Amino acid sequence: MALMPFLDQFVIVFIDDILYFSSSREEHEQRLHTVLQILREKQLYAKFSKCEFWMEEIAFIGHVILKDGVQPDPTKVKAIMEWEPPKNVSEVRSFLGLAGNYKRFVKDFSVVAKPLTNLLKKNAPFNWNDKCAQSFEKLKKRLTSAPILALSSGDGGYVVYTDASRQELGCVLMQHGKVIAYASRQLRPHEMNYPTHDLELAAIVHALKIRRHYLYGETFQIFTDPKSLKYIPTQKELNLRQRRWIELLKDYDYTIDYHPGKANIVVEALGRKTWTNLQELRMQIMQEAHYASYAMHRGSSKMYRDLRPYYWWPTMKKDVAEFVARCLTCQQVKAEHQAPAGKLHPLSIPEWKREKITMDFVIGLPRTFRKHDAIWVVVDRLTKSAHFLPIRQNDSLDKLAELYVSKIVRLHGIPTSIISNRDLDLLLISREASKGL
Repeated sequence: MALMPFLDQFVIVFIDDILYFSSSREEHEQRLHTVLQILREKQLYAKFSKCEFWMEEIAFIGHVILKDGVQPDPTKVKAIMEWEPPKNVSEVRSFLGLAGNYKRFVKDFSVVAKPLTNLLKKNAPFNWNDKCAQSFEKLKKRLTSAPILALSSGDGGYVVYTDASRQELGCVLMQHGKVIAYASRQLRPHEMNYPTHDLELAAIVHALKIRRHYLYGETFQIFTDPKSLKYIPTQKELNLRQRRWIELLKDYDYTIDYHPGKANIVVEALGRKTWTNLQELRMQIMQEAHYASYAMHRGSSKMYRDLRPYYWWPTMKKDVAEFVARCLTCQQVKAEHQAPAGKLHPLSIPEWKREKITMDFVIGLPRTFRKHDAIWVVVDRLTKSAHFLPIRQNDSLDKLAELYVSKIVRLHGIPTSIISNRDLDLLLISREASKGL
């Protein structure tokens, strides 16, 4: 609390360690005097033998801070290098916990560590195979050759490069042409079904969330591969997921610029790796041909004709037909070509709760001590939530209308549609309720 006015300006406090920094000798001397004066006023004293002054580099919280940037603490890296191969899940978790402290220095950290993180999944058997061993050694090697990352100068000029693949989301934060931090994470199971356009937007959202402390309140550029993302903030036809992400983007002052994948050497186009899983590649081709904004959810025959000049695999026509048949959007908007099924038609799903309700009466029940012998059931067709109102079979229409207004209309408003198999009773009750309103 004593140094609160100067925190993050030129002072950093971690438990009982105080670190102050400056850009010139004169400024450093002045700030040293300021810190010592405040400590004296608060009757706090530092032991001289534990103090270090006029340092050009210093180890602090697992990192070595240099005048040119920051790098992992060699003592921590040595501990990682001497780590024996894990023999159980607990040891894997400990290793990843230590190595994860330096993932900002390792590009594609999440992909490299994936075989190890798979061992941490719930109910996953511990099977230390060749892939795990390679991942373990590769992480060690990456950390020993970790680059020196630049320290933010605090004068803006940030640039964010993002990219996405079918395995991970990745980003690089730069300032004045120098790398400040790398970041990446594996795709979650539901994200693997996202179309390419949404994955690229998810990479931008990931970058802004994880680097918010740098970017919030600053003007910066975002470079990404799909040219269409440059115009997404002004597009009107967006799905709910995209609208939610756009609301998050509104917190920032940014511009999105197109950066062709071949030129995006900073992120090195995570999606442009050699494909060893042909089924995954086929799925991505079909998703792009069906879900992309230019595709408009083509039917199986047209989609197959469009793909045939550019792609081929043995079961391509069958796979395309099955893929389109599983598309929920296509099933919802598909035109009905069959004859109507008699006089009864399925009821449409309401768009809002309490907009459309159904009601019925359960009669002939044993009389309660309050002389109720029937139940009036009112159900919301969307949420299926229900009201069970105790009544008497001989209650007047005025009383039922009053009960309807006080228990239903007062809480949820007037519905736009009421369905009941007691048409006359419903009509009379609705009329009486309307008079009361």
